[in-house]
Amino acid sequence: MFELKRKDIIWGYVAQIFSMATGIIILPLILRLLTESEIGFYYVISTIGSLITLFDFGFSSQFGRNIAYIFSGSKKVEKEGIVEISENSEIDFHLLAVMLEAAKKTYRYISVVAFGISLTLGSFYIYHVTDGFTTINNVVTIWGLYSLFIFLNLYYTYYDSFLQGSGKVTESRKSNIFGKCAYLIIAFVLLILRTGLIGVMIANIISVFIQRIIAKSYFFKKELKQKLKSETVTKQEKRDVFTKIWFNAKKQGLVSLAGIVNGKLGIFIAGVYLSLKEMGSYGLLLQLGGLITSICNTTLNTYYPRLCSLRVQNKKKDVYDSFCKIMGLSYFLYILGSLFLLFCIPILLDLIGSNAVLPSTKIVVAYLIVNIFDVTAGAAISLVSIDNKIPFMKASLISSAAIIVLTIIGFQFFHIKLFGLILIPGIVQLSYNYWKWPNEIFKNYNSNILKYLYACIIGFTMFFKEFFGKRNSSL
Repeated sequence: MFELKRKDIIWGYVAQIFSMATGIIILPLILRLLTESEIGFYYVISTIGSLITLFDFGFSSQFGRNIAYIFSGSKKVEKEGIVEISENSEIDFHLLAVMLEAAKKTYRYISVVAFGISLTLGSFYIYHVTDGFTTINNVVTIWGLYSLFIFLNLYYTYYDSFLQGSGKVTESRKSNIFGKCAYLIIAFVLLILRTGLIGVMIANIISVFIQRIIAKSYFFKKELKQKLKSETVTKQEKRDVFTKIWFNAKKQGLVSLAGIVNGKLGIFIAGVYLSLKEMGSYGLLLQLGGLITSICNTTLNTYYPRLCSLRVQNKKKDVYDSFCKIMGLSYFLYILGSLFLLFCIPILLDLIGSNAVLPSTKIVVAYLIVNIFDVTAGAAISLVSIDNKIPFMKASLISSAAIIVLTIIGFQFFHIKLFGLILIPGIVQLSYNYWKWPNEIFKNYNSNILKYLYACIIGFTMFFKEFFGKRNSSL
């Protein structure tokens, strides 16, 4: 069984701090050295990048989850559901070798397709929002470099699944930190040299290489390589595993698509109706709000392989207790982050002379209220999925379709602004997803909303007692 140590949690948050530091250091340079149009364009291409990375299509979570099952002792890959095992089952290295080879081949195809889409449909959209490649200097070069970054980032995604699934949480975080450090140094230097967005794109590309090389060295240790070396994997075995992974991956991919629609597609649609200045303001809110969400999700992401391991051993009480402990910490961090965003960020933006500002306070507050529901529902969905089932696909697709239609109608006929981009997804999601999946957790683990909130409070206090307790204790 996976044992999480204090260092795993620490490295998880160190990685998030580095991610935040990257934004804190680089973002002021972007806001100060780039024009309003370039800032808006920066957020536009970032949003397109998020849409194109959907070609991952749920494979990373599926490969990661099944690798966690294998490292816990599972001897078989299931299309749906899990085969419960004894606590001390050994690793099936042949099955692991098949899973790893299937993952590598899958991502080779995914990255090539995504690269082609970015250079065709992506270029068409960029042509439109930049008035025929005229409003931004070197826009074709910038987009070409960003397309290459998308390709490389997708191509090497499987290393994250390998590390997370095998329980190498600390190693995964370290590789991310080294990659962020490389990006930070290179982007800082190139921005100071007035290379603009070209420098940011170059920094992205180099950092991907550095991060993935380090991740590979962490996962493929000498002992593991020796055990895998003797395993011969056939094409049929890879095909069989891919077929089983694809069964849920396609569902997870559609859910991910729905998540992008709910979280980021608004700025993509808004590009047709709003100015780049307005999109820059909204993009800044999404970026800073996304940092808060990432911090809240760090502990869940760190614990997830352990939750999978506990579930495959049928330790449901331990799964639920750990989940409530995680969520108690997440809510605490969300409150702190929200207060910082509301009261401190506007002052900091003013001090650095930013060319982009946050939207009005009422828009920021509305975003934070909607987002806390999103954090809760997302965590509940993650817990539901540890059973290797994706029952939430249909609801996600229906709600996303409703959000798209209502957002377009709102812009076209009612001239909604940024407030509508937040209010429409919030109302649609509140009608079903925001209450359905937390309630599903309550049914599966014999709980209710009051018991859950109480368990979160108790779990939060327990987490800190354990974290600051005996040295190297398991959490």
